[in-house]
Amino acid sequence: MTGLEPAQMVAADGGAPVVGESARLLASQCPNCGRTEFPAREQCPACGEPSTTAPLPSEGRLCGFTAVLHPPPGTEVPVPYGIGVVEFDGRVRVMGLLTQQIDGLDVDQRVGTVTLQPAADVVTYGFQPL
Repeated sequence: MTGLEPAQMVAADGGAPVVGESARLLASQCPNCGRTEFPAREQCPACGEPSTTAPLPSEGRLCGFTAVLHPPPGTEVPVPYGIGVVEFDGRVRVMGLLTQQIDGLDVDQRVGTVTLQPAADVVTYGFQPL
């Protein structure tokens, strides 16, 4: 099975992620300069200090989106699909799959993070409009 490393996502309640359920992405935050990174890093790329695990909120703000109509080489996700950029608490922006086509989506719309299985051997995160 491909997709996220298990340490990059947890269920919204902190347990193991379940496909179709709410999730939280595990980022890192630097206690020295406050920088947040996803995926998580052991050291801050800005100041070099050790970082700590910082779960992102399960909800964020959709900053932008597009449709993928032609599959990139090696992709296992069937086209067409949507990709969105979501901002979490003004700290970090994360790109991921959208659970629906882009028709009807709006910039600044609230979205929730969910566990997806877009192909038989792929488990990852995605964003679902609220």
